[in-house]
Amino acid sequence: MTRNLLYREWLKHQDGLKIESDISTPEDIEFISERDTSVLLVQESTGSNYEKIRTQLQVLGFHFGQAKPVTRLKLNTSRLVYEHIKPYLANHPYESFYIILLNTSNRLLKTVCISEGGISGTVVDPKKVFKIALDNFAAGIILSHNHPSGHLSPSTSDEKITKKIVDAGKLLEISVIDHLIVTNDGYFSFSDEGIMG
Repeated sequence: MTRNLLYREWLKHQDGLKIESDISTPEDIEFISERDTSVLLVQESTGSNYEKIRTQLQVLGFHFGQAKPVTRLKLNTSRLVYEHIKPYLANHPYESFYIILLNTSNRLLKTVCISEGGISGTVVDPKKVFKIALDNFAAGIILSHNHPSGHLSPSTSDEKITKKIVDAGKLLEISVIDHLIVTNDGYFSFSDEGIMG
């Protein structure tokens, strides 16, 4: 099947919604999210209204041609993970838990907040973690949460939830690569310390 691409990056909830409402067959369109922007792919196939879509998109300022390849951030060290996740977790007065989804080359797919709690803890449901991982076809995940207290040492509950998620990942063949505890001043890596469970 020949694939032709029409693309332009746009802020979510602006042009994207306008275009989606203008096109009568949404199945011809695939959205790929990349942080705060998206790339629109239109696939030419028998029976599609490709020419109509192409005309509409050109009127709206889209360009016809080959989509630029997306270079995804490679997170293969705990320091790189910390630099990526710190803006999500630093300076929070309450505890939050995030997962970082990776492809088979340890390149970033998405960063997702799993839960937000109080100043001393948050609840993490492994079922939610792996539903998100499976929905995004992640090959691996990195766990991360902050300690508003500033203490980097993992608690007993941190160790228990890490082991629980690691064990579930083995059954689903999704690697749980690391778990970072983040503060404003530094981080603790379960993998670096050899305690991934």
